[in-house]
Amino acid sequence: MRFLILSLLLFVSTFIYAGGPWLQPHKKGYVQTQFTLPIGYYNRIFLEDGSDLQLNNNVLDVHWQNYTEYGLLKKTNLLLDIPFKYVEANNYYFSKHLLGFSNVAIGIKQQLTNKNWLSSISFTWNFNTISKKLAYGLSTGYNDNLFLLNYSIGRGWAKTYFYTEIIGVKALKRYSDSWKINIELGKKIRNKHWLAITINSLQSFKNKSFNDNRLKQTALYPNNQEYLAYGVKFIYSLKDDKKGLTFATYGALAGNYVAHLATLNAGYFWKF
Repeated sequence: MRFLILSLLLFVSTFIYAGGPWLQPHKKGYVQTQFTLPIGYYNRIFLEDGSDLQLNNNVLDVHWQNYTEYGLLKKTNLLLDIPFKYVEANNYYFSKHLLGFSNVAIGIKQQLTNKNWLSSISFTWNFNTISKKLAYGLSTGYNDNLFLLNYSIGRGWAKTYFYTEIIGVKALKRYSDSWKINIELGKKIRNKHWLAITINSLQSFKNKSFNDNRLKQTALYPNNQEYLAYGVKFIYSLKDDKKGLTFATYGALAGNYVAHLATLNAGYFWKF
């Protein structure tokens, strides 16, 4: 099986328990902290023509994300995402590392319908809060400001849930605009255990000419990254259902400038 690091996945609603059209109740909240830990360094990436590219660097990419949803009004949630990233690149000539914020994001999520099928829309602004050492191909996020529009529809049953999201991404300066689809199906396998499968696709409109070969040699936020991927998620709720643990892994079906590597995603969530 071939695996990849889904850097883009982490910035566009990747959280194992959050997501979908569901909102937090008024004056209630949900917080999740999540780590993406690679099993080591990578030096090969997928290209859009189906081939692989051997990099000039060995690259390490570690991500720590902190996400909050809060019920600002009865049908309106406030969204906040504070991500951090540690990246490292080394070869025969140098060994460099970088630690800093990725793209901090704030947004609003508004409920549209609340019947058998629920739907919502969210508007999110991703700020250019990154650190970078471009001479070595190191970046902790997108060197741009991004606006995301997300439409989500889904439904929950006693032991099953399903939702899909359609996301448009508008980059204000350097990067091409893009669109994304997330599909998730989850099932309760025991009293407090949920298992879910996902399909995720990100496609670039390729409407900007920004091209930095140094970022391509690390696969750390070059322009026109794309992927088609699947994932497996596990959720374990603790006794009061207000806290829990989450785990996930993702596999690649296709991609462009995304890395070959197995990753372990582990998180902890609580509701207040």
